[in-house]
Amino acid sequence: MVLYTRPPRLSVSRETFFGRQTPVVIPVFKDGDSIKLPEGLPQDLESLLKEGYNSKAVSPEPGSAVKLPYRSGLVVTAGCGAPGDLEGVRRGFAAASRQVVDSFEDAQLYLAGLDTASSTEAVIGALLGAYRLEEFKNTRKRKLQQLWVYGGEPRLDYAQAVGEGVYLARDIANAPPHSLPPAKLAAAVEDLFSKFDNVDVEVFSYDRLLEEGFGGIVSVGMGSEEKPRLIVIKYRGGAGEPIALVGKAVVFDSGGINLKPSQGMTLMRADKAGGAAVVGAMWTAARLGIKASIIGLIPAVINVPSGSSYLPSDVIRMWDGTMVEITNTDAEGRLILADAISYAAKQLGAKTIIDLATLTGAIVVALGPLIAGLFTRSDDLARAFEEASRATGEKIWRMPMEDEYAKSLTQPAQAGEIVNAAQRYGGAIFGALFLERFAHGKEFAHLDIAGPGIAFEAGSLAPPYWPEKGMAPGYGVRLLIEVLSRIARGGG
Repeated sequence: MVLYTRPPRLSVSRETFFGRQTPVVIPVFKDGDSIKLPEGLPQDLESLLKEGYNSKAVSPEPGSAVKLPYRSGLVVTAGCGAPGDLEGVRRGFAAASRQVVDSFEDAQLYLAGLDTASSTEAVIGALLGAYRLEEFKNTRKRKLQQLWVYGGEPRLDYAQAVGEGVYLARDIANAPPHSLPPAKLAAAVEDLFSKFDNVDVEVFSYDRLLEEGFGGIVSVGMGSEEKPRLIVIKYRGGAGEPIALVGKAVVFDSGGINLKPSQGMTLMRADKAGGAAVVGAMWTAARLGIKASIIGLIPAVINVPSGSSYLPSDVIRMWDGTMVEITNTDAEGRLILADAISYAAKQLGAKTIIDLATLTGAIVVALGPLIAGLFTRSDDLARAFEEASRATGEKIWRMPMEDEYAKSLTQPAQAGEIVNAAQRYGGAIFGALFLERFAHGKEFAHLDIAGPGIAFEAGSLAPPYWPEKGMAPGYGVRLLIEVLSRIARGGG
């Protein structure tokens, strides 16, 4: 696996590295007015850590981390909160990983006595905390290449696959637009999945999109010299009707003719975060061998103004025949998603369709930078997402599908059947209702990830397993894998 960034390798260690140059990461848990330490620590180290706690140098608070000299080596504490707090463990080991990522080539995770869930999340946290996108820098800081795991019962294959999927999503979402235009993104996806015998990748060229009537994708992308693509990843992991994952991949979004303000426009390279998450989730699903048939659809475009751009008041014919009147060229994501969603429903026979998109600023106003809005009429699907959210720490909040607002789809239309953007208020709900129309009655969920997908407003609120400010965190990969796993087990 490689796009730009490889996660550190994971290896089991049969001995501890205390006293060596390799730093050892030690979890520190809350225990009333004291701290709880893992099993088997040397007595002098246990005393050192307890003294550090008494002097307030060492903290069990989730996400705290401190480096302490020990003998001729180094230990790094990972504040993990209460025992069994999986989010605390993720945060603690991610923060500790950040302490060593630029200074050491390897580190040891000391997990003695931790159960399977806690030790697995510790490893995932350490992997995610080590992420650095340095492909486009002359000077590279990251040194960490290897994580040694001592003790515990971690699912290392699972942790490695999840780490790889999130790294892929981060690399794609954060890549400068010139480095990964639609055609190059498609080629990269083909190359990535070529190692799997049970995965096929089909790329729809611009000419094919024109010929087969993908009016949403074509219209949004035709203003750029870098023409759009539709990437379809088919994973044959099980029998039955497939689950479709659809991800918005606007490689760069200027707003088109309805040009965005210049402030913050550089962050629109991450308007492909939904598509990036689908690529990462499909990779992880294939690596883990999830027992389900899954199809990933990534419509990839660049939305820029030019003499050939689509225009406000244009009426475009979508793949399913719906005539959409364009009232705002900056409401482009729903157009490319709608084509892919209807193709999944009517041509590919998907039983369930889930889309992820950095769709609306309205959802960020409602839920802030850390929480995605979940829109679905399926209580079973909502339950699967809510359980997955609790397991992964990727936050969601179920939003209403208000039928009264659906009137805004049709009533403003003058030349077409529906409009792509209507009233200002309730914009996130309108976007979800627009997309639902193209699912043609199939079980459907829409995740508006404009907050955590781009995360540029998170600042100090961001967990330590997210990358540095201004970098998309690969939100959605872990959430989707949990949902897919639950559906495959019959739990969703």
